[in-house]
Amino acid sequence: MDIQELSLRIKELDSQGKKTEMIPLMQEQIRYIKSVNDKEWLISALNNYAGVLRDTGDADGAITQLQKAREIAFEVYGANSVNFATILSNLANALRVGKFFAEAIVMFNQASDIYAKQNADKALIAGIKHNLSLIYAERGNTTKAFELQKEELALLKELPNKRVPYAIALQNIAATAASLELFDEALQYLALSELLIYANCGLESSLLAGVYNTRAFIFVKQKQFADGKMMFKKALKITEKTYGKQSQAYQSIMKNIEFLENNGDV
Repeated sequence: MDIQELSLRIKELDSQGKKTEMIPLMQEQIRYIKSVNDKEWLISALNNYAGVLRDTGDADGAITQLQKAREIAFEVYGANSVNFATILSNLANALRVGKFFAEAIVMFNQASDIYAKQNADKALIAGIKHNLSLIYAERGNTTKAFELQKEELALLKELPNKRVPYAIALQNIAATAASLELFDEALQYLALSELLIYANCGLESSLLAGVYNTRAFIFVKQKQFADGKMMFKKALKITEKTYGKQSQAYQSIMKNIEFLENNGDV
């Protein structure tokens, strides 16, 4: 197939979630782009290919491709450009997934500095704060993760076109606050997230299930078992409509309800 057909097929597979099938086609696409010596296109293709490799569990492969993209981006865009910072951020994320945490932190901070100097979209910096918080959470530094999530929230709050990402960030920080036993604060975050989802996604959004599920865990931690079970059931109802009874999400919530019932706490 020619390059247009190849590109369309890659998009089609992507829309179907068939990541593994995309890999050989993306390799062929990259070979073609190299043959026509289009460096900007090559940067984009390597970046996209790395994303697929990361999502299919090949973090090392993703790192290799993004290192190549970084070299070309440095040549094409320069070291102080937003485009170069974006490649750095993506490489840092691949390093995070590969558990090269120290290198990832350095690179995320480099990208963040460039974004700040170039007055880039605050959503880009918020994304870095989010990924850094994941690193610190995985390393067991929940307090530092919480601080970074607060910085992420402050940035997203200023962006009226990012209401849904803001709602998701509120859910994430609520879970962290709950793990620090800041239950009242966690519930406040969830209440705001719920309002934003109502306004922007409707009453049956799968995001609401996340609110109810996190709220349920908070109630259970406080030994408010009846309230916890009620929240799990609300999450279950939405999850059944959005993902179905066979989904992992549905089965997980169902197990939590059964656990409460079988242990006689409700």
